[in-house]
Amino acid sequence: MFNIFKGKSRAQRVQARLESGDQPSEIAIDIASKVTHKKHNRLIKKAVTEYNREHERKVFSE
Repeated sequence: MFNIFKGKSRAQRVQARLESGDQPSEIAIDIASKVTHKKHNRLIKKAVTEYNREHERKVFSE
């Protein structure tokens, strides 16, 4: 039989990143755990603020 899937699965890509030493972001850790809608909104607002501070082109509005 032949393998019809050319790319790695999502789990394989995540595992490879962890093995290479990459650390997950705070938002990814919190989203994976139980998050209230208020905390989620705060995390997204924080991420947008950080993104806008680090990038010239503003993609997201605050």
